[in-house]
Amino acid sequence: MADFVPINNGFIYTGQLYYQEGLLRMGVVSKKLIITGRVQRVGYRRFILETGQATGVGGYAKNEPDGSVSVVVQGEEENVKEFIEKIKVPPEPPLVSKVTEQESKPVPNLKYFRIKFGSYAEELQEGLGAMESQFMDYRHEFRGFHDEFRDFRQEFRDYRQEFKGFASRTDANFDKLGNKIDTLSEQTKSGFDILGNKIDTLSEQTKSGFEMLGNKIDKSSEQTGAGLKAVSDKIDAFSEQTNSNFKNLDARYGEISAKLAQILDALQRQQENYQKESQESRVELRRSVDNLSRLVDKLIEKLDSGGTARFPPGQSDQNSHGTTPPVAPSTP
Repeated sequence: MADFVPINNGFIYTGQLYYQEGLLRMGVVSKKLIITGRVQRVGYRRFILETGQATGVGGYAKNEPDGSVSVVVQGEEENVKEFIEKIKVPPEPPLVSKVTEQESKPVPNLKYFRIKFGSYAEELQEGLGAMESQFMDYRHEFRGFHDEFRDFRQEFRDYRQEFKGFASRTDANFDKLGNKIDTLSEQTKSGFDILGNKIDTLSEQTKSGFEMLGNKIDKSSEQTGAGLKAVSDKIDAFSEQTNSNFKNLDARYGEISAKLAQILDALQRQQENYQKESQESRVELRRSVDNLSRLVDKLIEKLDSGGTARFPPGQSDQNSHGTTPPVAPSTP
């Protein structure tokens, strides 16, 4: 990889470092951290991994031979600061004594956070150490029950020597386990080679199967197309029949509408004739009533004056019973 030269607080890059320049221009910062304290065999790297994934930074965590943990982290400046602050205060049992920060160059392909694992033996010791730390925490937690179990002290004292022998045997067993792990590693490698060959065979069979599936899909597609065409034809026929039915219904509706209009016109004419005849009857009745009223008035005047009532020409001087009304006697 080419070197870089600082110029006016910037950098000149060549080759693969040109992408690195782009990362710097986008505000990506990179730091290397050395963390000391009780940080190995206590699950601290797992906590760092979860924190890196939660804050959206890239990088890795690795156990160092001196008992420290080295961390490379890169990302946006605010995310990197949040990541560093959180890993300084892990939940127990890890205990951070010191965090040393160093500036580093951004790595273009380092997009996600991960753990760099060591050998099988180291990782096994890491897991057992984490379990031991958990048991130590439980020991502190149950220390308050000391008085309650004091009566069992002598009973369990006899097991002390037995557990010492068990510790010695455990160390020997770990040595054997390490040898078995090395053997298992070789066998695993051989197994992966066999698995690779089987995967290649399966890939060929899968390819053939997909070709057969493609042919069946093509055939099914043709059948589906024919079925859809038949359905489309039926839909077209149904549409034409529906249009014809609607046309017939529209024609019948027109006939009914015309008949109803004729009936309404006839009813309206009858109503107008009735209103006209009724008006004429009222006028004639009013005229007759007026004539009768005048005749009554004249009769009353005649009777009051002692004379004979005279009726207009064409009217009888008889009363309603057909007799001549009486004439008032003259004065002697």
